Amino acid sequence: MFSRLNTRLGLLSMVVALVVAAGLFVASDRAFCKEESKGQTITGEIFKFLKEQKVSLNESKIMTMAKTIYQESHEQGVDYRLVLAIIRVESNFKPHITARDGSTGLMQLQPSLAKGIARKKGETFTGSKDLKEPEKNIKFGTYHVAKLMEDYDNVAAALHVYNAGAQRAKLRLAREEEPDTPFVKKVLHEYYKYTAILPEP
Repeated sequence: MFSRLNTRLGLLSMVVALVVAAGLFVASDRAFCKEESKGQTITGEIFKFLKEQKVSLNESKIMTMAKTIYQESHEQGVDYRLVLAIIRVESNFKPHITARDGSTGLMQLQPSLAKGIARKKGETFTGSKDLKEPEKNIKFGTYHVAKLMEDYDNVAAALHVYNAGAQRAKLRLAREEEPDTPFVKKVLHEYYKYTAILPEP
């Protein structure tokens, strides 16, 4: 009798465990679907925004650019609207632009910096022409922003280092915790504008 009772209890425990596991799976699946739907909505908004900026790419490439901005920002824990603000100030959404100092592409990255980032991420990098590819430029630039925000206490300091470089920024950061440079002001101005018109990440 006890043996049968134990068997029944064992079966009951298995059924309960399976029901709980199924419930957790359904909840997890719903959360994933909700997150995926949110990502698609935000990507669509970024796409519309980029079209309004008259980015010199065809619609397919603009959509790829929008997806990259959202995915890389999400993965790196950076507000995608801040990435858009940096792109606006650095290149005005022109993917093939090169500055006199060699900074290239949407987020105006130095080839030497990009080479180091590529090595850390295990990505290929063959030179400055790679930085004219929107996806690679955004991927490397967003990674760089994320690392700077980890290293410094505030967004203003991170933006200043992004613009000036660590060595040049060091003296100013020793005097000012939150540098109020023209670059920092411009990026934050654009960022606050975008927070008013684009959805929360």
